[in-house]
Amino acid sequence: MAVSHAHYKVADKPIHYCPECGYPMHCGCDACRPRLPKDMVPYRPTWDGEGYRCGNCGFVEGCDGWIEIEVAQYRAWCAVHGQIPNI
Repeated sequence: MAVSHAHYKVADKPIHYCPECGYPMHCGCDACRPRLPKDMVPYRPTWDGEGYRCGNCGFVEGCDGWIEIEVAQYRAWCAVHGQIPNI
C-alpha cells in the first residue's frame, strides 16, 4: 500500500507559504482535503500539469520551484527554532 503525505503528522512542522502573498499553501488532494481549514483555498495544478498556482494570488511556479521554495522556508523555520533540518 502506498503511503501518501496525508499520513504524516504535520502539526509540529511548518507549512510553506506563497512567496508572493504569504498565503498558506495547503494541498487539496483527496487525502488532505478533509483536514483543510474551511476558509482555505488549496493550491491548484496549472492547466498543463507542470506546476502549481497559489489559491489566493495565483502565483505560478513549476514543481521543482515549489520544492526549492518549501526547502528554503523549512530551513529558515529550523534556524529560527534552533533545529537541525533533516533534509
